[in-house]
Amino acid sequence: MDIGFKLVIIGLVLVLIGLLVSILGEGGRTKFGGVVIIGPIPIAFGNSPMIIAISIILAFIFVVLVYTFFKGV
Repeated sequence: MDIGFKLVIIGLVLVLIGLLVSILGEGGRTKFGGVVIIGPIPIAFGNSPMIIAISIILAFIFVVLVYTFFKGV
């Protein structure tokens, strides 16, 4: 198997473990948020204003990194 595939599987397992620990530790009350970028328009969603703000900041950083890495392609 390729090292990248193994890292993706390990990451997914860690996310699932974190999700289960969070749900069991907080009695099912978890905070979530995310950003979907469609063209130049970001759409943010979530159930906590703080999580939505963090999601938007991370999405902005991601867009800057993608632009930086693929600028010459």
